[in-house]
Parts: sequence; C-alpha cells; structure tokens
Amino acid sequence: MRIKNVLSFSVGTLLSRVLGFVREATIAYLLGGKDAADAFYVAFRIPNLLRDLFAENSVQTAFVPSYVEAKEKDKDADEFANSVFTLTLLVLGFITIFGILLAPLIVKLIAYGFTRHPEKFHLASSLTKITFPFLLFISLSAVLGGILNSYKRFFIPAISPVLYNVMVISSGIIAYLVLKSSGYPYALAIGVVTGGIVQFIFTWYFVRKLNIRLNFRINLRHPMFKKFFTLLLPVVLSVSFVNLTLFFNTEIASFLGRGAVAYLSYAFRIMHLPIAIFGVAISTVILPTLVEKFAHEENMTEEFEHGISFLLFLIIPASLFMIKDAPGIIEFLFQRGNFKAQDTVMVSQALCFYAPLVVPSSLAKLFQSFYFAQGKVKIPNYSFAIAGIVNILFAWYLGFKIGFAGIALASFIGVFVRFIILSIPLLKELRGRGEFLSNITKIILLSFLFGLFLYTFNPYKDMANMFIHLLLGFGVYYFIGYLWGLFDIKRQKG
Repeated sequence: MRIKNVLSFSVGTLLSRVLGFVREATIAYLLGGKDAADAFYVAFRIPNLLRDLFAENSVQTAFVPSYVEAKEKDKDADEFANSVFTLTLLVLGFITIFGILLAPLIVKLIAYGFTRHPEKFHLASSLTKITFPFLLFISLSAVLGGILNSYKRFFIPAISPVLYNVMVISSGIIAYLVLKSSGYPYALAIGVVTGGIVQFIFTWYFVRKLNIRLNFRINLRHPMFKKFFTLLLPVVLSVSFVNLTLFFNTEIASFLGRGAVAYLSYAFRIMHLPIAIFGVAISTVILPTLVEKFAHEENMTEEFEHGISFLLFLIIPASLFMIKDAPGIIEFLFQRGNFKAQDTVMVSQALCFYAPLVVPSSLAKLFQSFYFAQGKVKIPNYSFAIAGIVNILFAWYLGFKIGFAGIALASFIGVFVRFIILSIPLLKELRGRGEFLSNITKIILLSFLFGLFLYTFNPYKDMANMFIHLLLGFGVYYFIGYLWGLFDIKRQKG
C-alpha cells in the first residue's frame, strides 16, 4: 500500500468533502430544520440508497477485484469493463424510469409519517421525481471510477464529487437570489441531478484518456463475469440489509416530528467525513494490491496489518474530537440563515451518538476489502444481515423511547456488532505479530493522551479558540506518532 496513493485519494476526498459541507451549509441556510428540509432529504435519500446498492459498494467489492484479475491474467479487461458499464446503464435506466413514475408510492413506503402532512408528502414526492435521474448518472460515474481505481488512479474518482457539490451550491445561490423560499427545495433538487451529470462527464473524460473505449456492448460470456456475479450477488444481498436499515431509520424518523430526518442527515454527513477521508481511502487503495497479491499467491497479512495500523492512527483522534466538540462543529458549519441555535443543539445530540461508530465502521470497510480480495463473501454477508437486524430493533425501541438521537445510537450498536463479526475470524492471522501489536499499543496510548488533552482543556470562548485547540492537539498527536515510528507504516509497499 503506497502512502502517496492514500494521500492522493484522501486529498481528493477532503476537497470534495469540504465542498460537501459548503453544500450542506447552503441547504441548511435555505431550508433549516423545517418540513422542506425533511422532504428534500427523503427525496435525496431514495436514489442515494439505490446508488449504494447498485453502484458504489458493488463496484468496490465486485467489479474492481474482477477487473484487476482480468488485467493480471490478460482476459480482455476492456471488454469486461464495457459489459459492466452497459449492463449498469440498462438496468438503472429502467429503475430510474419506474422511480419517477412511482415516486409518491416510494415516498409513502420510506417515510409513511409524511402522509399525516399532505403538503410535506406532496413536496417530497415532487422532489423525488426530480432527483431520481441522479441515480443513473452517479452509478455510471462509480463504474468509471472503479476502472480508474483499478489502474491505481485514485485522485480523479475522489475529487469528482467536487463538481457535483459545486452544482448544488450554485443552484442554492441562484435560488436565493431569484426565487421565493417555496422554490428553494426544487432548485436544490435540480442542482443534484445536474451535479450527477457533470460528475459523470468529468470521469468519462479521464477514462477515455486511458484509451479505454466504451462501445455499449455486453458480453455475458466473458470469463470474468462468473467471478463478478459470484461477488456481486452477495454484495447486493448484504448492502440490501444496510439499505433496509436506513429505510427503517428514515421511516421511524418520519414519525418523530419536524426536523428529525434533517437533523439525522446533517449529523450523518459530519460523522461520515473522517470515514470517507481515511476509512474509505485506505480500504479503496489497498484493495487492488490485495487482489494482486492473492492472484499471485503472495502473503497478504503484512499489507493488511499496515492498513489497520495506519487507519487507527488517523481515525481515532477524529472520532474523539467529534464527541467532545459536537456543538462547536455544528455551530461553525451550519448555524446561519434558517438554521437556528436550537437546530444546533438537536443535531449535536445526534452527532454525539454517531461519532463513536467512526472507528468500527472504518475498520469494517478495511476488513471487508480483505475478505473480498480473496473472494470470501459469507462472513461479510452474515455481518451485514445480523448488524442490520440489530440496528432495526434498537432503532425501533430507542427512536420512540428517547427520540431521533436514539436512531443514531442504534446505528452505532449495529456497526459495532458488524465489526465484531468481521474481526473474530481474523484474530488468528493477526495474533502474535510483534511489530503490529507494538504499533497498536502505541496508537492506543497516544489516543488516550489526545483524549485527555481534549477533555481537560478549558471550554472555548469562540471559534478561533476552537481552531487553535484543534490544530495544537492534532499537531502534537501526529508529531509524537512520527517520533514513535508510527509513520514507518509508510513503507512503500506494492
């Protein structure tokens, strides 16, 4: 695993996520925590759930390993990529058409609580019709991004969401300047679709620079399709459990009063930042290397250990910071316009329960890459299924018991269960390796000291004080880590 590849992906992701927060701040400014915000996030969540099901997870865990193996074994990789791209276009094209036609029914299924408020339900249905084509374009972009990742070109797929965010932000600015408040959610929905189209065109351009020509042909007899579908079907099944969990979470939140869906969405975006920058980055970068090692029957454990150590070193302080300083983070990012101080308090509650899942969720993504690089699908599937059931049961109980923040707590419990299930079979491979255990011990001790620094520091007087504290804490943490040799993880592997 090359550190420069991780940095390339992380920098690209960081840039897109920074603009993602500007996008969320724009939405918060225009819609706040009102009914329009709930309707918009439900409409946006529907194609997003399907994207996770058919695109990003499927590409990462089924297409990339199959495509890398096709390249390594000279099995006409370009024809295989063409077939997957065209199949994605056809399947999701039909789903998009039906999604637009059946939008009211879909909203009723995912947010039945909205039917108590006809205007809110109608708005969510109208926005769903507008946003549904986003599914098609963003999914095709994911396939193209998988091709680039397979060639270890990580920066372009990571930075491409910048264009999507720019389009949504621009639509929000234009709406603020020329429309009444009732038109804001429609303008933002149009920005979502336009952003998906622009992101697709951008990724397409860089794939063509690799001299890969997409000719819209399908060859289902290609020798790699067997492995692709062997990995794809379990991935779709396992991700279905995740989507079912999000479906129930949204369904429950729709009954918990104004702003519940939006508050959870705002908090989720913040929580997911370190997962995207570090967890997704390392699991994405390490996957092609693990596949190559497995194809050549080389040992994968040392590479995997480096990934775990490096991920923990980066991710733990981020999680601690979010738990400690949730109100300050929310206030800085969102509290302006229609997003009021009371909204900050509510989102902070959700973030405090979401933040602890950053570490187990990131590790689970890395463990999943290790399993799928070897074509092992049963354990990841079991982990998704059991974690999904646990999440749904706790969300039902805690949501109605303590409110929308209980749904965030249920998400943490579900993710932690999944992490444990994925971890147990790996203990034999990781046990007793001196350098790895030494690095983990150093990271735990250093994280304890970082947490102590956070929790003994005086309360902030203003935002500037918070940023000084943040820079000082992280600076000392990473400097000590460097002195302790934790950056020796950077040995430039494969």
